[in-house]
Amino acid sequence: MRAVELTPEWHTKRATYLNNLGIVYQLRFQNQTHQADSSQAIEYLNQAVALTQDGHSDKASWLNNLGNAYSGRFFVYKQPEDFNSAERALSQAASLTSKGHVNMSKILISLAILHNSQFEKSGLQETLNKSISYLQQSIECARYPAQTFNAARFLAKLLSSNQRPGSLPVYQIAMDCLPQVIWLGEVAKMRITQTFQLSDLVQEAAAAAIVAQETDLALEWLEQGRSIIWGQFLQLRAPLDGLTSVNPALAAELKLAADELDNTSAGIIPSRTFEPESYIKPLDWNIQRLHQVANQYEKLLDQVRQTPGFENFLRPKKASELVKAAQSGPVVVINVHKSRCDALIMFPNETDIVHVPLPNLYEKPALKLHVPFEVVPGSSEPSDELDGFRGVRSKVTKNQYESMLEELWECVAKPVLEALAISIEQPPQELTHITWNTTGPLSLLPLHAAGDYTKPHMRLFEFAISSYTPMLGILLRASPSPQIHSRILAVGQETTPGQALLPGTKIELESIKALAKDPIQYMQLDDRSATVSAVLGAMEEYDWVHLACHAYQLPNGPLGSSFRLHEGNLELMQILQKRLRNRGLAFLSACHTAAGEERFSNESAHLASGMLIAGYSSVIATMWTIADDDAPLVAERVYSQLIKGGKLDYTQSARALHMAIGELRAKIGEKSFARWVPFIHIGL
Repeated sequence: MRAVELTPEWHTKRATYLNNLGIVYQLRFQNQTHQADSSQAIEYLNQAVALTQDGHSDKASWLNNLGNAYSGRFFVYKQPEDFNSAERALSQAASLTSKGHVNMSKILISLAILHNSQFEKSGLQETLNKSISYLQQSIECARYPAQTFNAARFLAKLLSSNQRPGSLPVYQIAMDCLPQVIWLGEVAKMRITQTFQLSDLVQEAAAAAIVAQETDLALEWLEQGRSIIWGQFLQLRAPLDGLTSVNPALAAELKLAADELDNTSAGIIPSRTFEPESYIKPLDWNIQRLHQVANQYEKLLDQVRQTPGFENFLRPKKASELVKAAQSGPVVVINVHKSRCDALIMFPNETDIVHVPLPNLYEKPALKLHVPFEVVPGSSEPSDELDGFRGVRSKVTKNQYESMLEELWECVAKPVLEALAISIEQPPQELTHITWNTTGPLSLLPLHAAGDYTKPHMRLFEFAISSYTPMLGILLRASPSPQIHSRILAVGQETTPGQALLPGTKIELESIKALAKDPIQYMQLDDRSATVSAVLGAMEEYDWVHLACHAYQLPNGPLGSSFRLHEGNLELMQILQKRLRNRGLAFLSACHTAAGEERFSNESAHLASGMLIAGYSSVIATMWTIADDDAPLVAERVYSQLIKGGKLDYTQSARALHMAIGELRAKIGEKSFARWVPFIHIGL
């Protein structure tokens, strides 16, 4: 304001100051919707436009800002004169902008949004047609992947929601932009926050594909568009044996770039001598180097894909490959979107995908029972506090919990069991092993515990052993023979500074040690010996790891989530940096190690998934808190099933956990949900 007052009418900077002042008022209007702010914004922006000649390079930008200000007021008050003024200003901005200009795509999107808002008000197909046309033009003249992505996702949604043809190819354009929008050239923590902008695009696209009976395409999109960050980690660590046998030099160069990209994106600054005059130069250099390596990596990938037989190297997998994820039993992928919910089922040794509609699921209260990440479902009794639990408990009542599990049974588990031809009249002698791959709010809920607990034989655990996977690629990853595993690392923290005592960890580790007889090698690090460096070093040497301690799930992404050890926190990123390969079971006997976060529900952003990416094939974890008294029983029963004849067999982890939890339920009662439900199995 002061700059405008002090700048004379004839000064060349006055229009710039007026434009900036108008933007400030417009931003405040967007936050507070005070009409006076909108009027003030439009007044200043009109003055900026009036002071700027048509040939001036900023005239189109000022007009675009003015048009958006009128549009913002039209969206709120729906006055025809605001629509006309917005259309006039934006159209003039487009006429002054060349098709190849970086701003052209944004101006056309603004016009599309304006006309779509008019369509929602009037229902006139002419305004919808204009919105579609502007978006098509925006895609054609987009200069950056983010512009293409924004225009394509908006256009696809318009076409799909209004039953117009052609939405699937446009969704494909948006999906193809994902590697550039969530770019490997950014640090991993930044990429995690960027996934939030995807919202429910992937579920929306999959739902549209299912409507069109393109279940293969729906499956491919669901795999490509979820757990993106984990998928990028796996891509950078993919084995290159096949390429090495054909072109060893190219394979070595690609591995070098992938390793540096992996390390640099994780925030590791390579050894380098920096000039002393500026302490920020290492960080600046790191980011610049990350961009350079990402570009080099992409060029090398292009070279590899020009090699005969490697045309699809590290491209998103096709459905014909994804169906092979069903190895130990059926895999059920569930898409949750407000337009429709569906299950896609894959069977071992079969290529067809079975589609099961799940009507009414989205409207059920269960999906709205979002429990904040720092608390967990418990009961409403005053005694349900921190004491005796490895975490903090919430005041979700037992009735709410029971109602949620019943809805999951009726809307998901029961129809899936029917599709699997599993009769619910009588529990079978041999249980089917189902691996669940869920989306959206369903990924935060305990589907494995679904059941109507007021009636007999209405519990999922009576008919199936449940596992979860954050992505199908985890199940497709080549796994070692379990016979090669013979070393267990057990870590326990009875006393951790600043945390509640966990006396059960002593009993827990003693039971594992008693079972780990020769020739199995057993190493135990507890209390003062369980330092971050000691545990990390031992993890490099041992095949399995058992962590009995407190854990912390970072709400803004999993990479900083950690296990609380004696003298510090063992962060997930530190484990990922070790490049562990061909590991077996990671038993995370700590609070909420598989607790998702609502904002990143499609990213499986928790410690358990991170351990899979780190190199462990199978993970036992907890969705919320666990009782310190229950953990030793569960651990002892699990390991008694997995340690047989001096061998460690992680492939039976899901079955072992299922049996262990059955014994826990028999001891405490099946309606003590908060004590047995949190334990889950993830992976192979």
